[in-house]
Amino acid sequence: MRRQLQGSSVSHSMVLAGLLLLIFLSRWIYMVNVEPNVDASTWLAASHSISSLPDKLWLILNYTDSRPLTVLPLWMLQLLGVPLSYPMAETVGLVFWLVTIIYLYRTFCLFLPADRSLLLVWVMGMLIATTWYNDHIGYNSEHLSVMCITVCSYWYLRLEKKGSMESWQVALLGVVLGSLLYIKFQNVPMGLVIAAMALWKLVGQKKWAQVILLTVAGVMPTLLMNAYFFVKGKIGDFWVNYFWNYFYYSYSTQFQPMPVVERFGPFRTLSFMLNSTHSRYYFLGILIGLLLLVLWPKDGRSQKDRFLKMNRIFSVLLLLSSLYASLQAGNNFEHYILYLFVPLLYCLVVWLAHAQVPAQGWALGVLLGFSMLQTARNTLTRHTLEALPSGEEDLVIMRTIQDNTQPTDPIVLWGWADRLYYYTLRPSGYRLPHTHNLFLDSELLDYRVKNFMDDIKTTRPKLIIDLARTPYSTFSNLGKEIAQYPVINDYIRMNYQYKKTKNGIVYYIRK
Repeated sequence: MRRQLQGSSVSHSMVLAGLLLLIFLSRWIYMVNVEPNVDASTWLAASHSISSLPDKLWLILNYTDSRPLTVLPLWMLQLLGVPLSYPMAETVGLVFWLVTIIYLYRTFCLFLPADRSLLLVWVMGMLIATTWYNDHIGYNSEHLSVMCITVCSYWYLRLEKKGSMESWQVALLGVVLGSLLYIKFQNVPMGLVIAAMALWKLVGQKKWAQVILLTVAGVMPTLLMNAYFFVKGKIGDFWVNYFWNYFYYSYSTQFQPMPVVERFGPFRTLSFMLNSTHSRYYFLGILIGLLLLVLWPKDGRSQKDRFLKMNRIFSVLLLLSSLYASLQAGNNFEHYILYLFVPLLYCLVVWLAHAQVPAQGWALGVLLGFSMLQTARNTLTRHTLEALPSGEEDLVIMRTIQDNTQPTDPIVLWGWADRLYYYTLRPSGYRLPHTHNLFLDSELLDYRVKNFMDDIKTTRPKLIIDLARTPYSTFSNLGKEIAQYPVINDYIRMNYQYKKTKNGIVYYIRK
């Protein structure tokens, strides 16, 4: 019997490995060195700046759009000699998805047979394998975020199932949960749900030492960050970059005119979830299947299983917190939808696990049917990404940068065209590869102007290029020329000479 179980385990592991290989190859053959979205360029530019400028720790914490752990994997690969490129970044994001699928499978196996777990994890696996949407495949903070949230969910549910966890595992769980903020601020709601559920379990067991350990480990990353910024005399930078920036982004209309109370309406939620045809049928299958399971008459037996009860509570809370994180800012950015790939499927699977047999059959049939429809749609319409329309002008800008600077010379692109840092392999003279935040009226504007001035006085960029109001800059309709900022404009007039204006782009070179 033991040999049979071992053989079955090996067989399931081989099937899972085959699925992961299929996902990797299906995506790998379509990778091209073309910008998928502006965020991918931001992380590549940040990684190169860290590699090129001194004081690496300060740069990691400040030249990364307040997401140091998003940039860290790219920079570490660069240290190992892997050239920066869009396929390199996409591969990193894909590896994070593969780890996510592994831990999602392991989580399913806590309450489902392995063969059923494989079938259900295949649903998301095929979506990841066949999607070619730029906001899905482009390297974003969501990839690492979703992986860490999935891994931490598994650790908590394993604690709930097994009833115990080693102290070092508790400490590691706390550190990872406490570090979610430094991948992306939107991770905080999901991290708090996982932490609260784990603490509730440990308190119920009266394991006070582990309760304290989990709490201390969770706050330790932020305590260390504050200590570092305090020693640097820049404690204000930490709170502006890591907290206030996202507080105003999420809880005000300074960045997004949609009233906060309107951001969670059912119509907006569904339209946001089903907007993209690249994942619409995946979500439809889950939503219809979940509706069937929730409305199907219950027999009452499942309420006796404590793990099932806690698992259901957790699945609902994780889903609600993920929806909150996706909708809170009021922006319909398609990469936010990545947060829902796992929790929606997981919620369905938890309710499916102990539903009555007829309900299981209907829900599973709907899920698999829509999953195959999504896979077919993505496969039949798939094509490689094409270069941006600005490609020809990009070459002109690149030649100007390369002709007037050395590879170690910092430059500043006033606007949002982070790809040009990567194309020219020049470090950024400002802590953000883009200056978009300086164009938005907010309580933080004066502080951002001060940061900009401090940075360019320190790095002394060789070139400053104003393209904020041109088509080559993202959200150019919101851009403002340097001339609209008296303090910055005066400094540039004193320390730089006007070089030329071409196609609306103004070039300044340091005297």
